Amino acid sequence: MGYQYINVYQEITISSMDEIYQIIKKYKEFHKLPRFERGKGSPPLDCFYRGQSNYEWDISPSLLRSKIEEQNLISTFTPKEAMSLFGTMAYIQHQHRGTRFIDFTKNPDVAIYFACSGSEDKNGALYIYDYAPHEAEWCTAAILSELTRIQSSDEISVQEFSYEVLKYHPDLEKRFSTIEELNGVIISFLNHGFMVLPDKDSLDKNVRLQRQEGCFYVCGVKFSKTLTSTDRWYSRAENNKFSPHSAVVPDDLKNGRSLVKLIIPKEYKQDMLQRLALKGITQDYLLP
Repeated sequence: MGYQYINVYQEITISSMDEIYQIIKKYKEFHKLPRFERGKGSPPLDCFYRGQSNYEWDISPSLLRSKIEEQNLISTFTPKEAMSLFGTMAYIQHQHRGTRFIDFTKNPDVAIYFACSGSEDKNGALYIYDYAPHEAEWCTAAILSELTRIQSSDEISVQEFSYEVLKYHPDLEKRFSTIEELNGVIISFLNHGFMVLPDKDSLDKNVRLQRQEGCFYVCGVKFSKTLTSTDRWYSRAENNKFSPHSAVVPDDLKNGRSLVKLIIPKEYKQDMLQRLALKGITQDYLLP
């Protein structure tokens, strides 16, 4: 069965590369992409893609598979030039170390390459996902990156984290009139994360990110108890506790209504890689 014009999670086994492009076209038409959700000063709601060489794998961050603890990432990596904390984490992610970032791309050909490269005895998977992303320059990206600096693995409260954030971003005191307001903003995205587009500085210093047309879903954290709507009120946000070095994949990336998983049969992988090579999409190009 091909792509259906309904807003439910879909898994589709494809029979050709051209069918992938046709499904993407239909997906964009159905969801009216790209379209502006926050106004034309912000990135539009648009298509993002992820390729995995084994269709049996879940979408998950490398942090959950890494032997390196998140709080030790910065100390084990010395950038050759000054980068923002977000840029540093993006660079580490592209060196295949353990971060809470999940790689996505805006180029479907790049995702097809990663779906077909490796695991030759397994079917691959290409995910299509729509999102209105944040920009790396926004405070949300800076705040979530600050989890890396938390040295303790013990649970902390939202307000304790807010004070840690203010140590490195004192300018936020001007943006948020009270600590309660900052607490409320932090908790509004901390439990589910968000998609982030890289900033110009990160792109300029990361050739892999440039060529892969990459972006990241930055995972949130696990709270000690399920958050209710009341827990999210600014006046109640401060006392909620979470594990700073946990990483939670949102339900939207498991079976979300707008998530589409295209299963690429293993016998088509080599042919697709050859077609991509004619476009210049190769290992040497994507992984210099």
